[in-house]
Amino acid sequence: TEVRKLSINASSNRGASSFLVKMGEEVEVECLPLSAILEKAGVSRIHGMKLDIEGFEFRVLNRFLEEAPESLLPGFVVVEQKDWWVDQAGGNALKLLQQHGYRVALQARDRKKWPNYVLVREEPAPL
Repeated sequence: TEVRKLSINASSNRGASSFLVKMGEEVEVECLPLSAILEKAGVSRIHGMKLDIEGFEFRVLNRFLEEAPESLLPGFVVVEQKDWWVDQAGGNALKLLQQHGYRVALQARDRKKWPNYVLVREEPAPL
């Protein structure tokens, strides 16, 4: 558990509030790793996952992909990735997912306006 400062987007889009980008009033939020949240909730399998956490995708996924058992690795992931987040975020969420066996299956037509991607996990080769 750690406490992080969430910067509140005061515009009409409160969903654009961010742990990564400072933009105004901040509130402290208690945070847990994704694997710990899933364990507490009794989740044993994930079919699909959508992450839209305003630039924090890389940090959440990086830890999750290192800690999660094989059974929790989702079959597909929908993720937002803006190039200008990479330095602040510590890495590129798309590249991270690709390093862990995912491939881009779909992407938004207008990636500048809607930088959303669907990545599908490649099946492990049969033994």
